[in-house]
Order: sequence, then structure tokens, then C-alpha cells
Amino acid sequence: MSVLTVAICTYRRTGILARTLQSLSDGRRPEIDWDLLVVDNDGDERVREIVLGFGDRLPIRYEHEPETGIARARNCAVRHTTAPVILFADDDVLFDLGWLCAMADAVRDRPECDLWGGRIKLDWSVERPRWFDVERCPMLGDSVVHYDLGAQSRAWRSGADPEFYTCNLGLRTDAIRQAGMFDVTLGHQGKRRGGGEDSWMVRAITGDGGRAWYVADALLYHPVPEERLSRRYARHFAWSQGRVGTEMLRREQESQRPPRWMYRHAFEQLCRGCMSWCAGNLRRDPGLAFAGQFNSVYGLSRLWHGLTRRRGEKLSY
Repeated sequence: MSVLTVAICTYRRTGILARTLQSLSDGRRPEIDWDLLVVDNDGDERVREIVLGFGDRLPIRYEHEPETGIARARNCAVRHTTAPVILFADDDVLFDLGWLCAMADAVRDRPECDLWGGRIKLDWSVERPRWFDVERCPMLGDSVVHYDLGAQSRAWRSGADPEFYTCNLGLRTDAIRQAGMFDVTLGHQGKRRGGGEDSWMVRAITGDGGRAWYVADALLYHPVPEERLSRRYARHFAWSQGRVGTEMLRREQESQRPPRWMYRHAFEQLCRGCMSWCAGNLRRDPGLAFAGQFNSVYGLSRLWHGLTRRRGEKLSY
């Protein structure tokens, strides 16, 4: 039986998937039993052919999840592994040569943990716009999947550190099952962008007493698609994150309304964002201006969805 299963869920990315698998094939291997599971969320025969093509280089297998949704694909991976730990990675990443060994070492050395999250660096193949400033607006990094808590591994701190991404995350399979599996109302639904299924899982496990560890040496490189470097995409992402964040607060409170402090915080964020937006325009500083615009949209989204949507209604994407 495998000690670890690496799970890659894919949807209509046949051109990129082969590059991702090749980078994993090129990396160092741990001296344990492990396997690689590719879950196809579309049923494209080309994905099966790519997987079979790596059969002589990787301990790889294929599964098809016919119901669209990244959370459903992740649940499919959990159902089709007997390993006690599953390592999720995206279908468009490049693995560092030492990624798998670093994750395997962390799982071995930190047996008290239920989650192990790695570092995600951005792979810039296009020019970064001047307005894209993650120092002034850290959430912009989330729109292109970036995660870095520093060069030293350490315990992850609930409430202080951002939740890990399933782009680079190991979890105990029993902990996932005890948390009720990934919430299929959250996350991407085919081409419709969503999110939150990974954050909700991290919160569910750690909220039940599970411990987490940040693995600095478990490094992935995530490409930055050109279509994500538009102001329109970033504004849409801010609105979506406001919606998902409000929904998660509802679920934590088990209430039809989020807590009252959220409205005050969202309103303050909206006001501060508007002031930064105006200041950036006056100073001709595109980074400051868009950081303000992004935070304004995020705060407005939290207010709107906190006032208009009731808990239990299906999320729209």
C-alpha cells in the first residue's frame, strides 16, 4: 500500500498537463511507496493518453470524475486512494526537484500534523503590470496563486497565517473524511471561477483540533496566465472572494447572517479602499490606485452578500 498519493485534478488543460507531469518525473524520489493519481474532470480521451504515456516514468493511474467541479474531483481522488496521506497539486504547476522528498520528509517528521502546506512561487512568463502590486494588496497574490511564509519551515498558526492552497497541500485522508469531504458548493465549476473549498477544508480540520505544518522546501512554481493580469479579472476575483468569505463566516457561525463585526470591518475596508483609490489617482501611482480599487470591491462584496444572501442558498458563480 502506498504511503503517499499525489493527486492532480485536471480540467481541459491537456497542453499544460504533460509539462506538469514531466517536471514531477524529473524530480527526486523518496524511498517510500507512493503513487500518482490524475483525476480528469472532463473526460477528454487525450488526458488518458497523456497519463498512459507516463506509465514507464511514474507510478501513475487515471480516474474520471464526470460531475463538474474541483471539489468533486478532489473527493474522487480521496475515494480512490488507500494511502493515509494525499498530496494535492494543480495541473499547471512546475515541481521543484526536491518537492516530493520535502513533503515526504515533513509527513514522516511531523506525525502529529494533519496538514502540510508547501511554498508556491510565481512563474512570470509575461510582463507584470505596474498596477499589480502584491506588497500593497496581498490578496492580489491569491488571484494568481502565490503562497510564501518564508524560507524556514514552521508550525502553521491558525488565525494568523493564511489558509493553505490545495495547489500544494498534503492532508490526512481520514481527516478529510471526518470533515465531511470537500464542499461541492464551493470551488471552481468548470470554466466558472469560484474558490474557498480548500480554505474551508483547512478551517474544518484545524477547527477540530488538527495541526498544520508549513514546509518551506516543498516548492512549486505556478505560472501566471496573461488573462489573469487584467484589472477586470482582478475585480471579479475580489468580488468572488468577498462572496466566498462571507459564506464561510455564515457557516462557522451556523447562522443566516454573518457576525455583526464583519459589516463594520467590510465598511471600513470599503472606505479605506476608496481613499487609497483616490490618493493613487492623484499621485499617479497605479499600484496604490488599484490596491484601493481592489479593496473597495472586496469590502462592497462582503457587505452586499452579507445583506442579500441567506445561509443555505446555493452559491452562484
